[in-house]
Amino acid sequence: MRNGIKIGLNLVSTALCMCTRLDVLEFFQQEIHTTTAFWNKVARVMLEKGILVRPPFIETEVKSDYVEDKQEFLGSYWGKDNRPLLSMEVEQLFYGIITNEVGKTLLTGFHQVTPSKPLRDYIERGIAIATDMIEDFGMKLLDSGITAPSHWEAYGAVSRSTTPPFSDKLMMFHINVLNSIGLANYAVSAGSTFRKDLILMYGRYLAQVTKYAADGIKLAIENKWLEEPPRFVDRKNLINITTH
Repeated sequence: MRNGIKIGLNLVSTALCMCTRLDVLEFFQQEIHTTTAFWNKVARVMLEKGILVRPPFIETEVKSDYVEDKQEFLGSYWGKDNRPLLSMEVEQLFYGIITNEVGKTLLTGFHQVTPSKPLRDYIERGIAIATDMIEDFGMKLLDSGITAPSHWEAYGAVSRSTTPPFSDKLMMFHINVLNSIGLANYAVSAGSTFRKDLILMYGRYLAQVTKYAADGIKLAIENKWLEEPPRFVDRKNLINITTH
């Protein structure tokens, strides 16, 4: 739920910044207010129950310093003898693990209930990608002596049910949303780090998830699950029609 609210806040705030009509602006402002209030309630309940995963704590620096050693700061592409992680790099890795844990758990549930073999095969690929990312991100944290966040499977997040609560179309829609959010997150992560090995890792997963997302769109089109968004008029085609 918390991850879903986070996605919603990102989407609504982005939509607000694109609006020019006052009534639409007011609508998204209200949505942000409502979603933020819900976010606070969920966080409060999770804190009371002791299930909110907290990010690593970093000591406050006594004074600010400037980077002097370029090679040491940027590190190596192969991750050998690299400096400890920066706070912003820890943030991206930490929440990258949590996001992929949530996605992996959701995919595991979908894989368990869908009757469609093509969709099951596609979901299996997604689970494998998420597993690889969780392991790689966790190793980067451990290399700096930072404990990775706990696994969601340990809390029995997926039941034994094999009855699909959603249609295959709706499950595919959820997966496509996760793909698009993931691509945006990894692009931000790559832009928020200075270490070469991390940039290389995010770039590799960006390419992998891009291919996976494209295959998901193809699967949705093949099964008539994808509704076409509004598109601009093809002026060249109109000209060709009128000239013939």
